[in-house]
Amino acid sequence: MMITLRKIFFLLLTVISFNGYCLTNEVISQEKAKLIKFIINKTSWPSGSIPKDRFTICLLGEPENAKILQQAFSKTQIKNRSLLVKALNKNEKAFPSCQILYITEAEMEPNEQKQLIDQYAKYPLLLLSDMEHFAHNGGSMNFVILQKAVALTVNMESLNKAKLSFDLKELDQVIVVPDNDDLK
Repeated sequence: MMITLRKIFFLLLTVISFNGYCLTNEVISQEKAKLIKFIINKTSWPSGSIPKDRFTICLLGEPENAKILQQAFSKTQIKNRSLLVKALNKNEKAFPSCQILYITEAEMEPNEQKQLIDQYAKYPLLLLSDMEHFAHNGGSMNFVILQKAVALTVNMESLNKAKLSFDLKELDQVIVVPDNDDLK
């Protein structure tokens, strides 16, 4: 069975590995912030699509989530750019001011996913979410909470449509999640 890069990759990024330890919301938020930094470092955006001095992560969701990310990214520089976290409401446009649009699970009904994904699919905007199956439904990536780890599901086809490239070379554990056609 030949599985191509256009399929969804499941990247098991074991960030927490404490024996008998249960992840708290605070730890989960901290680990998601670390993964967002990792994503920024491993993703390439088209030339000219990012301001030279800053990188903007826009957040659709609870204001407390924006505060957590703002604290995590204060005084942080990645790729010689400061990180700015900006809370958006549903009526605000994420492109061109944002490079990552992060949608929390509580913010969007599942039936709204397709509309949002279709709206931004052709722009160099990485769509990241806490919603289950978001990457499988056409988003760029989604977080997955495992027993003792925060993991990331990546949709390479979605990233390619957005003209974004994600470097998989340095990942130790990559599990390909086949779609139904591959299982026939």
